Amino acid sequence: MNTVEQLRTDLLALQRRQKISEEDKQILKKIHDLEKQIEEARQVSADIKQKQAGLSEQILQAQDIFDKADESFASAGGSLYEQRAELEAEENQLREQLKNVSDSLASNTAAGPLPLLLLSEQITSVKQQVDKEHAAMQAAQVLDTLSQRDHQLLSSISNVIPADGLAAIERFLNEDRRERAVDAEIPRVLNFPSDALTQLASIKEVLQGEAARARELVAEAMRLRERLNLVERKLAGVPDKQTIAERIVARDNARDHVTLLVGALQRLDEERDTVLRRIDLLNADRERAYKGRAQKVAETEHAARIITYADRMRSTLEKFGEALLQRHISRLEVAVLDSFNRLMRKNGLVSDLRIDIEKFMITLVGPDDNELDPARLSAGERQLLAVSLLWGLARVAGNHLPSVIDTPLGRLDSRHREHLVQRYFPHASHQVLLLSTDEEIDEYLFSKLRPSIAHTYTLVHDDTTFTTTVEPGYWWTAGAPHVA
Repeated sequence: MNTVEQLRTDLLALQRRQKISEEDKQILKKIHDLEKQIEEARQVSADIKQKQAGLSEQILQAQDIFDKADESFASAGGSLYEQRAELEAEENQLREQLKNVSDSLASNTAAGPLPLLLLSEQITSVKQQVDKEHAAMQAAQVLDTLSQRDHQLLSSISNVIPADGLAAIERFLNEDRRERAVDAEIPRVLNFPSDALTQLASIKEVLQGEAARARELVAEAMRLRERLNLVERKLAGVPDKQTIAERIVARDNARDHVTLLVGALQRLDEERDTVLRRIDLLNADRERAYKGRAQKVAETEHAARIITYADRMRSTLEKFGEALLQRHISRLEVAVLDSFNRLMRKNGLVSDLRIDIEKFMITLVGPDDNELDPARLSAGERQLLAVSLLWGLARVAGNHLPSVIDTPLGRLDSRHREHLVQRYFPHASHQVLLLSTDEEIDEYLFSKLRPSIAHTYTLVHDDTTFTTTVEPGYWWTAGAPHVA
């Protein structure tokens, strides 16, 4: 990567060494000024990015505090407290609706025909008696008419029909009138008026309709009562203001703090976006300046060829550099993941690791192929991740550089410490200097490292003279604090 960048720089220098006129000097000065501005803007962008990282961490902590405050608020009945006004309004509305339904039900049963349902059998008997009396009345009316008709009929046919035939017809007509006379003889007890027969006939349908309406009102009343009971139970569970006041203040303060931090982060985002847009504009101006100077230098064929080929080579080297960076990043991802898995005691916690070549952010992937939040890692696991990154860089770079590791086992449990001692320290570099306390590398871990140790020293501090001396060897003296 350094070689590629140096080649691009050399190509720019080659372009600048062409014939320099006064106008060329002005263009070169402009290019120099633009590059300076670009570098300053990039530094501003980097500073903002660092502030964003700090704010993001503060937001996570503030959000955690808010979540706990909100959970405490909810566990004390906060949700019901916030709904109190709505619940009270709903309670009043339900009571009003229940009263209206009850009033409708009372008026329907007391003032309407519904009570007649209690006399269904009696009404049926009355209707049957009325039908019989009405039939008897009709039969009596018909009987008089039939008597006159039969007399006229017999008189008119007496001369044309033989005596025995006439006698048979007379017997038939007499029998018919006799049967009708039986119906007409039914005693008339009720003497129900004819114009009221229709009302009596429709009373059954009216009562059925009223009964259906009453059932609907009863069902509605039951539904409203159940809903009212539920609302009353919720209102009974609403805490008083004094009980919930402190939790409301704590939750609101935590939420306001999160909002404040998020607003600050958004402003930083906008500020960085502005800086990045300015960098793009400066890059465009610089590119135009390069092209403007290239046109001036290209007045000669040789200079034009140099500039043209240099531009092509710069573009090619830029693409090559991007591809080379991607290749190195891929190798680094594999090396860091392998190093991390070697040091971890939890097998399968991280199945993949990705590095963003734009932001150089590390993304962890769990065994379920979902992103793993670094906050889920313990402090020791995050330390191992940092060590894995350094180890992976050293393995990929291939440079033999001495490594100095201070307090290497802080915040690690015994299994992680043993993994570092056995798997990392002997292979971290060709020369490794460990600055350890006796509580980190004890006798057991020292015995594991012994085959890889060339020299050991003890730094002994004198509290009287405030000096530290270096003594050969590594040992433990009871009650004597020292750094090894």
